[in-house]
Amino acid sequence: MRTTLNIDDELYRRAKAAAALQGVSVTSLVESCLRAGLGRSSEADALAKMPVSARGGGLAADFAGTGVDLDDVSAVWDYIEGQPE
Repeated sequence: MRTTLNIDDELYRRAKAAAALQGVSVTSLVESCLRAGLGRSSEADALAKMPVSARGGGLAADFAGTGVDLDDVSAVWDYIEGQPE
């Protein structure tokens, strides 16, 4: 597929130089970077692990009683990271 991207000038220069060192086109380098980046778990995946009620009523009871301020992103992340997997 053909598309147009707006890329910061310095970033494009770095990408062009890296592509030249690897002996590939900038297109190939960008495709490779996108594949690598999209293959990693994203922050959205981590957020999906929050304890949510299966009944559709909102937060699970064990989370609702924690007193975590949902407006405080750091507090929410601290709670999530402290949970066993």
